Amino acid sequence: REAVAAAGRAAAAATVAVAYDDAARFWEMALTIAPDGRVALLLRAADATMRAGDVATAKQRCLEAHELAQRKADGRQRVAAALAYSDACWRDARDGGVAARLLRAVLPLADDETTRVQLQASLTRALALSGDGEAARVLGEDALASARSLDDPYARRLAFDALSFVPWTPQTLDRQLAVMREAADTARAHGDLEWENHAVSKTLYGEILAGDLDAARATASRHRELATIVGQPLFHVLDCQARVLLAIGEGRFGDAEALAADGEELAASLTGTPSGGFGVQLFTIRREQGRLDDARPIVEAVARLGRSGSTWRPALAVMYAELGLHDEARAELEVLTADRLAAVPRDALWHGSLSYLADACCIVGHVTGAAALYDEMIGWRGLVVQVGHLLAAHGAVDRYLGQLAALLGHDREAEIHFESALRIDAAAGMPVWLAHSQLEFGRFLARRSREVDAGRGIELLGASLATAERVGMAVVAARARALLDGTPAEMGERAGPAGTAPAGLTGREITVLDLIAEGRSNREIGERLHISQHTAANHVRSILMKTQCANRTEAAAWALRGGLSPRRQRASATSSSGRS
Repeated sequence: REAVAAAGRAAAAATVAVAYDDAARFWEMALTIAPDGRVALLLRAADATMRAGDVATAKQRCLEAHELAQRKADGRQRVAAALAYSDACWRDARDGGVAARLLRAVLPLADDETTRVQLQASLTRALALSGDGEAARVLGEDALASARSLDDPYARRLAFDALSFVPWTPQTLDRQLAVMREAADTARAHGDLEWENHAVSKTLYGEILAGDLDAARATASRHRELATIVGQPLFHVLDCQARVLLAIGEGRFGDAEALAADGEELAASLTGTPSGGFGVQLFTIRREQGRLDDARPIVEAVARLGRSGSTWRPALAVMYAELGLHDEARAELEVLTADRLAAVPRDALWHGSLSYLADACCIVGHVTGAAALYDEMIGWRGLVVQVGHLLAAHGAVDRYLGQLAALLGHDREAEIHFESALRIDAAAGMPVWLAHSQLEFGRFLARRSREVDAGRGIELLGASLATAERVGMAVVAARARALLDGTPAEMGERAGPAGTAPAGLTGREITVLDLIAEGRSNREIGERLHISQHTAANHVRSILMKTQCANRTEAAAWALRGGLSPRRQRASATSSSGRS
């Protein structure tokens, strides 16, 4: 027993010194020699191991403790083990089903109000991680109301934290931000730096989502300070992620890549936590730099790994679209946007996935996909697209809504969304976000070809180009420059074979238009281009919308009048050659 006590004292000293690996090692040593009291020792070992970053082992220790307590019919220890497992569970952000089952099983064993609230709050978190957001919200609000009347800091902490795991929506954003800020203040007042670190991290997430980047930058500074003091690897990784997000938005791509690499090195020390954060960050940087060819092999490989790679398929679609591989992009979009986007996981990367798909649809003119995406994204207007928890942010949701509305022919709604995007991104002080919104609004105004829009469009495109050239946004710079020069934009994505792209038609749409002019049916177009008849019909609808033609006959005449049809151009070139 004296040896166990000595190991415990050594572990406690290591914890104070923020040497969590040593603390876990001492508790494991105690377990090998302890004659009794093994449940408490298992839970102490789990706590130290969790803080050291080995979440998988921590969860296993908690399950061992629960099983041992169950065999001993010790209700209090079963409750403690269930609470400990739930505390470890959020750190790897995996399904909370096991935690929810444990907590429901021990809830009747709560013998006082404090324990009941602790279990309710933990169950809230587990339900949220399991995807049952509405049940989690109701239970979490009840737990928080009860916790406020208790003189128990741990119960209040659990209740405050629980609401941060409930899905953040436009309807709950203000409430959750207020609760997280109150939690941070309460934690600071009690000197609980670990709790404050968690609350500050969630506050930072909410401020970025709300587009309040002035507040977010101040919060990020405290976030970094706390991560350094608390010393847990997970919080260091989250700090790196936040700094990468801000650096990308500010156009500091070199800094962002270096920070992302630092974060990846730190994340390598974590066991049982989700991987892939570095990939999301690097993909975001490479897109801005126009270097998606570098990322293509990796994205293709990961996206083909079944369910584990399913969150990367939207990235694959936009990568293909931006590289000019439109048939490949459309093939992905056909699958991913069908049945109200049923194939896209509604996980932490959901909103990032929607932004990828929106860009891909607008590049290739996928009208049915655009309609599905608009319906999904409209409820988030006024907010910022954020990928996961502090992994990346893409600017105003309204920019994507504007692009989608424009593709769908809803010009009035598009203009409203674009104006909102400019306000949000300018207020955020994120030049990269703003340059994208300026480019898309400028393109929209240029496409309308109204004299009243010309000056505004040129001004927006010029501002976008200036920022893009200054910070190294190669794709945006090329697109803005092409539009200002009156040459095909988007590095060939919307350009036709003859080098001009009236009405914003893509190269594939101009090819389809040529076949329409030849009198081909949708089936024949599909056979000629090796695409489905449904995809051919989507192209035809997009062409009619963009050219404002009522039917295929008018579209064929429009193409021939403008010399846009490749068949007409070939004939003209042959005639000119004969005359020479």
